[in-house]
Amino acid sequence: MPAVITTKRGTGGLQKRWALRISTDQYECVGGRLSERHEAQINAADGSSARVIFVLLHDGLGLGRDALSLAWLVSGIASQYNVMNAKVLRSRQSDKHASPKETVPGSSKLGSRRHASPESVKTDIEQIWQHVEWIAAEPRYAETDRLEQCRAYCERHLTAFGWTVERRRFSAADQMLRSMNGINLVARRSPQAVSSSSVFVLGAHLDSRENTPGADDNASAVAVLLEIARLLGEANNAALPKGVDLELVVFDLEEQGMLGGAFHAETCRQQNRSLIGMVSLEMLGYCSHDPGSQTLPEGLQGIYPDVGNFIAVVGNQNSSDLIQHFADVIRLVDQLPCESLQVPDNGLPLPPTRLSDHSPFWDAGFPALMITDTSFMRNPHYHEPSDTPQTLDRDFLHKVAEGVLNAVSKLTG
Repeated sequence: MPAVITTKRGTGGLQKRWALRISTDQYECVGGRLSERHEAQINAADGSSARVIFVLLHDGLGLGRDALSLAWLVSGIASQYNVMNAKVLRSRQSDKHASPKETVPGSSKLGSRRHASPESVKTDIEQIWQHVEWIAAEPRYAETDRLEQCRAYCERHLTAFGWTVERRRFSAADQMLRSMNGINLVARRSPQAVSSSSVFVLGAHLDSRENTPGADDNASAVAVLLEIARLLGEANNAALPKGVDLELVVFDLEEQGMLGGAFHAETCRQQNRSLIGMVSLEMLGYCSHDPGSQTLPEGLQGIYPDVGNFIAVVGNQNSSDLIQHFADVIRLVDQLPCESLQVPDNGLPLPPTRLSDHSPFWDAGFPALMITDTSFMRNPHYHEPSDTPQTLDRDFLHKVAEGVLNAVSKLTG
């Protein structure tokens, strides 16, 4: 099924609709590495067309750049590169005989990816579920006592797990230009742990909308963050990533416009921190195996599944290595489908991809991801009083926690 794409990058800035069809997939071995050749024919309603050839090697991405440049000049569809690339990547990743991509040495700050045997540390769904039920017992809206109770709950657990926790207060204007006061929790490994100039941030927002207990949005993600904190804390120092300073952040005021994420991203920028990546955990527990349960933005139908049983890894144009690393490792979890998407222009052409605390990091120039069950594109309880723990899939949430834990643990090989 061809993908229908709308772009504003055309002659005179007018919108044009394109039909994209991958017409040829060829697999061959080049120098001992699996190579793929994809030929795409793109036809526009006005009769213009373009032919693009993609060539992928499993230790890197090579493109028929002359053909791609010609396509941009002929048809003005430069903004569609990432949509086409997502299709090709998905074709490669679904090949059961292909090995996970290894990054070309020296090409990534993340270092090489070595997917070893299952980790010795394992997540505990009972621990995760206890956090979900406690946090989602009632709404925790901005600047309320209930939100502070939940913040103190997270602070107590992080401290007990061996993390040094700092409250970072900030003020910012929400979408209605009202002044809001927020508090991010920033947790670092204790001073005795190995320090590094490189930092990786893993975060999840704690606040909910006023009328919802927010089990999926976002107690599910905070619960996974706390479980990872338990397993990678000072008590389990041997399991910590080596050579990177892992920082956990419980964000505030996400529902007011990603204000907590914006504050932390700006702090990182001002301090000129060597941030190798940031991941925002955003709604991790809703799953449906029913056909048609997954909705998709225009242009992605037919490229991604219409069954809402996968976890999504979403990054921008600066996050290629981070997308590949997390997607590859998460796919090692048995019976956990994972789909990845790389968006251009910091996600501005596809606004739903910006709806979490990762987007301020994109805007600040840092590589960042959102890991999500796709929110309102799947979960009918989004921002409703019915977003309760009973609507979540425990097994799915457990598998997602395993995948994220393993990906964080393997960041530096």
